[in-house]
Amino acid sequence: MTYLLLIGAMSAVASPSEPCVPLADVEPERLELSQKSASYIASGMMVHFASQSEEQLEDGTFDVQTEMRFTWSDESQTDIVSAKAKTEFSAALGHCWRLASRDADKLIVEVVLAASEGATVLPKCVRGEKAKAPLLVDYAEIVEGETFRANLGYEEDSHQWEVYPPPMPLMHHATGIEWTNLAAFGKELGAARGSTLQAQFVVDSTETLKIPDQYMWFSEHKATLKSVCLLEEEEE
Repeated sequence: MTYLLLIGAMSAVASPSEPCVPLADVEPERLELSQKSASYIASGMMVHFASQSEEQLEDGTFDVQTEMRFTWSDESQTDIVSAKAKTEFSAALGHCWRLASRDADKLIVEVVLAASEGATVLPKCVRGEKAKAPLLVDYAEIVEGETFRANLGYEEDSHQWEVYPPPMPLMHHATGIEWTNLAAFGKELGAARGSTLQAQFVVDSTETLKIPDQYMWFSEHKATLKSVCLLEEEEE
């Protein structure tokens, strides 16, 4: 549950950098983006389809130039890629990316951690260890400033880390959590999309807005991750 904001110092616009080798055994995420839209990925990096334009070349033919912007933690990068370029992975802020397909106003972009970042494995959750924070099972229990635990799973369709199973919502409420510091655990999260994780987090703030013309409210909780571990399945 995130707002898509461009932050940090933007680098100069440039053509895609040197070829990039993806991290082994991790499937790239596939993002479907329309022009001027953006999406976060599992590592917390934002991918933004900024613009697309057609230019006539000196030989009289036409080329489509696509501008992509990437933001991860406090770093940003902008690449411009030609329709005539090969669909190889290029480097962007510790990730590899490429355009898998494009049409007039929509792109399919593939993004994955770069092998140069190295494989960072999450520690396993210690079974039987006394819980340091209550497990979140009901959104009515959330209190600003308090620390909770939650099991997390990655939704490939929405490209978000979601609490699983979903906590009980308040009556007539739609509720979600925005993780404010995913990039701090980016290398670990980017390689753990198919796993169930357990996180400890502190609730920073809660905002509730009424949905116009409906007897419904939307509550968003902003939370900071404190620790993340790999939750293994119990043996039968």
